[in-house]
Amino acid sequence: MAKQADKQGTAGLKRIATCILSLVLLALPHNGRGASLRLRSDVEVDKKISLRLKLTLKRSSGQVLATVLSPDARILVPATRNKKRELWDTETGRLIATVEGGDATFSPDGQTLATIDGKNAKLWNPTTGALKHLLRGHKEDIVWIIFSPDGRTLATGSEDGTARLWDAETGQSTSALAVFHVYPRWRIVSRFFSVNYLYCAFSPDGRKILTVPLEQPATLWDARTGRVERVFDQKECDRGKFSPTGRFVLTGGTSGSRLWEAATGELKAEFTSYDAMFSSDERWLGIVESDGKKGLLNLNTMKIEIPVELPINDFVSWMRFSPDNKIFIQAYGLNGHSAAVVDTKNGRKIADFPIKAKHGFDIISDYLSYTEELSFHPSSEVLMGANHDLVRFWDLYAGGQLAEISEARDPATFSTDGKLLVTTAKNGKDILLWDFKIN
Repeated sequence: MAKQADKQGTAGLKRIATCILSLVLLALPHNGRGASLRLRSDVEVDKKISLRLKLTLKRSSGQVLATVLSPDARILVPATRNKKRELWDTETGRLIATVEGGDATFSPDGQTLATIDGKNAKLWNPTTGALKHLLRGHKEDIVWIIFSPDGRTLATGSEDGTARLWDAETGQSTSALAVFHVYPRWRIVSRFFSVNYLYCAFSPDGRKILTVPLEQPATLWDARTGRVERVFDQKECDRGKFSPTGRFVLTGGTSGSRLWEAATGELKAEFTSYDAMFSSDERWLGIVESDGKKGLLNLNTMKIEIPVELPINDFVSWMRFSPDNKIFIQAYGLNGHSAAVVDTKNGRKIADFPIKAKHGFDIISDYLSYTEELSFHPSSEVLMGANHDLVRFWDLYAGGQLAEISEARDPATFSTDGKLLVTTAKNGKDILLWDFKIN
């Protein structure tokens, strides 16, 4: 009996030791080096999130500026300052190929990767790195590239003042949209400065395309015929977007923002706020300010029904609705940047997280030269922040920080299913792939 009790006691101690060791090693890499997970002493991280380092991608050169995942998260493309892009297999950690071009974007089915290479665009097979098509036609550098929702059409916007539509299967140009005229003196200036001044976006059904040149009205085109459908008359416009169903178009600039009915071009509302976000269910637009009221606009009634007491146009670096639309977050402020977490049911602020930011100044104005990257986990329960020093996670409902990875840094991103976390290593060059789980 004594021996049996002793064995049971020993087994119990082993189980306790194993639990403690699992918690300590939760974020250690498979080779036992590098990353560590620092935990808040009042939070048991294994009850909320689990992290396990899956792979370390050892890269030879180039600081990582952004990361692009294929829709199925099987292929990763790091973005650097050079004009080449590496394709990595996230299951094996193998470098598949290195392709020419920058600003990589995947087709919705993940079967094609598009890159920008000066005046040309290139379409690649991401599983092999083989070139599928070379898209030629622009006279100046391409500054924007995007696939239609069904992946059949590709749109490119160029400094030559045109947007071109391409058949993604054949690589043939189907339309050339004359968006604006480039004056000779502006063409000379653009040779010395990198100017992104032609934004393109497809409507959710892929039938329309929106073009927004710098400080000129946004234009809606028929994506099949290339004909102009309507011009949204807002001068000094530098941004535009469709609502999730394509019913509305929001344009914005330094003069404020305007909401339009996409089908008719009718102006529905004007706001003093420079920008706003649609909720994914297309119920809310926020945060907007109009007629002395500020908050979430109900897109069915066109009334601000949820008051939100947050500053408008106060150095806002990021704003989003959570995937489930229950939370709205706005990061703002020049001195003391923070992310305010708002309950969309009542507009009440439920948390305020300090966000790293750097204050810049030139002879014209103050500005933010750097801000911490923020992103929602697809579960809507966790907010991730990634800066130059670490990657951290907040519980959106409890309001506290859950954990931080001290040997990781920005950029960082979740896969669409939330199971894979991609972070940059502290050296800014290598990439860490993590298994991520909400418990």
